[in-house]
Amino acid sequence: MLGRISSGRTWVIQEGSHGLALRSAEWKYIPPADGPPKIKDMRSGNSPNPQLYNLKEDPVETRSLATKMPEKVAELKAIFDKAVAGL
Repeated sequence: MLGRISSGRTWVIQEGSHGLALRSAEWKYIPPADGPPKIKDMRSGNSPNPQLYNLKEDPVETRSLATKMPEKVAELKAIFDKAVAGL
């Protein structure tokens, strides 16, 4: 914005009714929620388990890939944890 850096972040923290999430390229990581789900629909972000979505292939977040892609979850969780630690 001020012309000092030629590239920006490759991710953004998103806030919704469920809490915070991380968006990075086509990926969305939602950390586990505290306590039980508040709404039956797990896509709300109220799951006690981490969620991972490929928004390019699943834009309405119907299929979490977290159990199939633990390495991607760990990568995005590390970015998320570092980002929210600074809030």
